[in-house]
Amino acid sequence: MQEIVLQYTYLRLNAEVSKHRKHLLKATFCVHPKTGRICVPVDPSAIDSFRPERARAHKPSMKPYVEMLDRHVAALMEEVRRAKRELAQIERGEA
Repeated sequence: MQEIVLQYTYLRLNAEVSKHRKHLLKATFCVHPKTGRICVPVDPSAIDSFRPERARAHKPSMKPYVEMLDRHVAALMEEVRRAKRELAQIERGEA
């Protein structure tokens, strides 16, 4: 069961991406060569107001998207720090 879960949830790379140049790897802030649109992070709670046409190279500022990504990374880092502190407390027998 664990292998099945891992197979369907682990990050996967589309094999065509590595075989052909016409396939894009969807990485944050990469630019689509034909449309000029930029792959940006999207806030799931505001998905109804997201307009993909606004995410174009050299048009509107990428600042809101960069700030969103920064907040997300900071939250992940804090979560890791908290887990490490808890683990250290357990190892010292403080928990």
